[in-house]
Amino acid sequence: MYFSQLITDDMIRNIISNKQKIVLSGGTGTGKSKFITDKLSRFLDKIYYCSSRKALTEDMQQRFNDADTSVITTQKIEFILKHNNDISDMVIDITSKYDAVVFDEVHLLLDDSNFNEYAEITYNLMLALLKSDIVVVLISATADMLFEHLVNNNYIQQQNIYCIHKDYSVYTCIPIKYSHKQITERYLFKQIIELMDSTDDKILYFAKNINDAYKVYQALNKLYNGDIQFACSKYNSEKHIQRINSIDDIKDGTYQAKLLICTTVIDVGIDLTDSNIKHIITDIADISTIIQCLGRKRLSDMDDKIYFYFVNYNQYYFKRKLEQLKKIKNELNMIRIDAELFLQQHKYNIGNIFIALDKYIRAPFINGKTNIIIKNNAELKLNNDILVLEHISNKSFKKVMQENLKGCTMLKEKQPTGKIKDLETFLNRPLYKKEKKELAELLNITGVKDNDRRIQRGYKTIAAYLKENYGLDLISTTDTKTRKAIWILKE
Repeated sequence: MYFSQLITDDMIRNIISNKQKIVLSGGTGTGKSKFITDKLSRFLDKIYYCSSRKALTEDMQQRFNDADTSVITTQKIEFILKHNNDISDMVIDITSKYDAVVFDEVHLLLDDSNFNEYAEITYNLMLALLKSDIVVVLISATADMLFEHLVNNNYIQQQNIYCIHKDYSVYTCIPIKYSHKQITERYLFKQIIELMDSTDDKILYFAKNINDAYKVYQALNKLYNGDIQFACSKYNSEKHIQRINSIDDIKDGTYQAKLLICTTVIDVGIDLTDSNIKHIITDIADISTIIQCLGRKRLSDMDDKIYFYFVNYNQYYFKRKLEQLKKIKNELNMIRIDAELFLQQHKYNIGNIFIALDKYIRAPFINGKTNIIIKNNAELKLNNDILVLEHISNKSFKKVMQENLKGCTMLKEKQPTGKIKDLETFLNRPLYKKEKKELAELLNITGVKDNDRRIQRGYKTIAAYLKENYGLDLISTTDTKTRKAIWILKE
């Protein structure tokens, strides 16, 4: 089922005549963009289309190929409104020139609040246009909570939400056990090597941040020089990153190397249609982001099998994040009730408070005093994240993942084996003489020997090896009760 089939010509005429505000909620491959360019545009000559991803706007510009249609990035909107802070003027300008407004990948108006302090501007423009006398179309695969918020606040009507669920039956999901951060990273690294050595298929690895992506690239490029590509934002300022960045080489639905290591910069606007891409790996913990990343692999047909490996983060991981977000929510509530009292209570730590709340507030200095303004989009994302984390905490990451990837085959959790698993037993407990010997004997498997091939049990040798190969800290200290010398292995 595609949106062009779901929404008939008569329905479109009704939408136009009543200036309705509608939602297209569906995964990749359900024809959301095609509905706009190939069907809605047959009824409306002048469409104002915006998205926060340049790759997507460039693609849509080519698809429209119409002088009466404007394709614009949200960053351009934010630039205009930063210099002319009157949204009402822009609403009047848009509604007088165009027949409809399309906000594509609308979930990014919330998600981008994590790093873009001006994302609130476009979000507020969207709200204003939803109250205006013009057709508005909101598009996303992962904005259900935003759409629910808009329904509850009378911006859109429930019957105007058109939804197509994506079928994930071609996906086989392999959860990887989450233990301690460094050991999990090591095991994920081992999984990638295993695939590189055992299959001719192409592999796609989405890292949760640029530093992790670069670290994996450096390590694997030494082993598979020439068969690894790295992709991140073209606007990253680090020269050593840009020297290896090959995002412009992702063309015609594919990449040349066997393995592409990338950040979520390719989560929107870049489509990978190569049927040889069969393995997708990630350590991302946000389900919405994962769904967007999976959507970059476009299926050629229902015989196109995909193997998806994800880190199955434990309950403690999410409960810890939940506590952090609830603390922030409590502080925002205190600000809303009495901002001046909040400033007074935290006057000796206000700098750190503002840093911690930077994503959620603006604090302009007006008429000789600080005014705290809560960002609407960032607060809505915060509330949504809390609901998601509560849901995961009450179930499990694996179960909630299966709920979202409807129809997928979920395999049993993949456990670390060999020395990686054994190393876990030494973490976060005192190691006395016996345990020190056992640790040294375990690391003998990985090559901690002197020139005469004798096991090295010296603290400095073992500590250096653990730090370099596993990112673990071996601390030498004294047991306060027994006064015996002990080691403690920590992350």
